[in-house]
Amino acid sequence: MVIVMFFLLSSIQRNPFGTNNLLSAEDQEEVKQQKIPSLEEIVNACKDRNISLIFDLRQPPPGHPYNESFVNVTVNAILNTSISEELILWLPDDNREEVIQRAPGFKQIYGRKRMKNDTLDAVNLSYTNLSVAEIRSYRKDNISVNLFVVNEPWLFSHLWCAGATSVTSNAFQLLKDLNRPIWLMDPDNYLIIWIVADVLALIHIIWAFVIQK
Repeated sequence: MVIVMFFLLSSIQRNPFGTNNLLSAEDQEEVKQQKIPSLEEIVNACKDRNISLIFDLRQPPPGHPYNESFVNVTVNAILNTSISEELILWLPDDNREEVIQRAPGFKQIYGRKRMKNDTLDAVNLSYTNLSVAEIRSYRKDNISVNLFVVNEPWLFSHLWCAGATSVTSNAFQLLKDLNRPIWLMDPDNYLIIWIVADVLALIHIIWAFVIQK
C-alpha cells in the first residue's frame, strides 16, 4: 500500500486541516524555514528516492502566462529531468492524447469509474465512490486504484484490506509508520457481523414498538 501526500509549505501558517498540533515545535520551526522547491527539484527528489509522483493540474486563471500552455510546460519540465516515465502518474484530462504521444511511459490515471469496454490502467477516486467489491474487481482486472482523501488509520487499514493500490492523504504523519493494517478480519466475517448487527437492531426497534403499544 502506498500513501500519496499532498503538502503545501504555507499550510503550516494557514493550518487548513487543523493538524499543526500534531507537529512538534521543532518540526513546525523546520517547516517554516523551508523554501518552495521548483518542479524540477521535486521531480529529481522523487527520482533519487524512486518515488511515484501524481500530477493533478489546475488551469491558471485568464491572463496568466501559462493559461493555455500549462500542460505542455509541466510535461517539458518533467521530460527535462531524467526521471523514469513510469514514476509519473498523470491525472489531467486536458490534452491527454498529446501527453500520451509525448510521454508514452507516463501512467495514465482516470478520475472516473470504468465504463463498458474501457481499458483503464488506473483510477483516482474518492473512497466513497468505490465499494469493496468494486475495488477488488478493479484489482482483479489489474487496474490500479488510488483513493482520496484518507486521513484516519482505521480507514487506511480498511482500504488496505480491501485491496486499494494507494491512497492520497493529508495526514501522512499518522499513516507513515503503519506497516500493516491496524486490524485484520476476513471480509466474509466482517459482512456477517454487520448483517447480524443490522438484524438485531431491527428486532430491537420492533420489540420496543410492540412494548410501547
